[in-house]
Amino acid sequence: MLPLFHSGWSVYGLILRLTCNQGFLYSGGKGEVRPEDILAAPRKRGDSEGAPPRYDLTLRLEDRPLIAEQINVWIAGPWTEWSAAEIPRRRTIGLYQGLYKVFQLLEIGGAESQIELMWGIGIVHWRKDGRLVDRPLLERRLDIELDDKRGGLIRIRPTAADAIFDLKPYEELGCANLPGLADLIRREIQRAGENEGVSPFSRDSFEPILLPAGARIDPEGCYAPDAESGSAATGQAPPTRLTVTDKWVLFARPRSQHVILQDIDRLRRAASDEEQPIKGLPERLVTEPSWEVSPTNWKPLSARIGASSDSDVATPARRDFGCVFPETIQ
Repeated sequence: MLPLFHSGWSVYGLILRLTCNQGFLYSGGKGEVRPEDILAAPRKRGDSEGAPPRYDLTLRLEDRPLIAEQINVWIAGPWTEWSAAEIPRRRTIGLYQGLYKVFQLLEIGGAESQIELMWGIGIVHWRKDGRLVDRPLLERRLDIELDDKRGGLIRIRPTAADAIFDLKPYEELGCANLPGLADLIRREIQRAGENEGVSPFSRDSFEPILLPAGARIDPEGCYAPDAESGSAATGQAPPTRLTVTDKWVLFARPRSQHVILQDIDRLRRAASDEEQPIKGLPERLVTEPSWEVSPTNWKPLSARIGASSDSDVATPARRDFGCVFPETIQ
């Protein structure tokens, strides 16, 4: 007696296809399958010449209402519950894979990596003169770490550097009042830097910048904290009126080539601050050398970059800026 078996099956809408041998047909399969749904299956590699023939059968659910009803009950019950719980899990897996890929690129390149991970704050949506603006107003560099001891936990932290901004796209669109906006952003970034810096989780750190930014860039611009503006992420058309939101985004991009210009800008601001004298190595670079040799004036360099050489000064602990994501996301 030939065994009943199928080597594979799949569901296409209301049609179920399977492969069986003659035993299925002899046991009553012909009475359950339409004649036009029985096709001879090609032989598998390695089958002997005397192997019994196989057939591809199409079992239509419309001919089996009981099975169709059971499938609908399963879809409405267990499958729906599983899919509702699986959607956020799949999104988390996709997010983790994307962040892990960025981590690998940064790990391979090290300090010379060609990309950088950024934290964009205050997304601007605008369409003007046929050009699309969909970018954050403020940006902050991030460090990404992989904790192998905790099952591959990924940590993302903002660096100690201040937030940065780039108004060049708006300058190309002919926007006025940009110099005043740039001065305002610098002042607010410096003020926020006295605490933990600009953060989307601290409204006091970014709202003084985003509130006036829309009207400064364009007279008809506005700040809409809770607006669901059209963007590439939502698939909607961007507004013709400039809209600044309080949304934030993580993105990787080619490493900025303006690091030297940013250092020069920080030096310019430090030199223009009359209340805060310049000390340390910059002061020695612009100080004339002394002709007198005194052993008490020479101090060895500290083992920590930027630290004082005085041995009685305690080394301050590294300021923890926290993680972007909770540690429950793995």
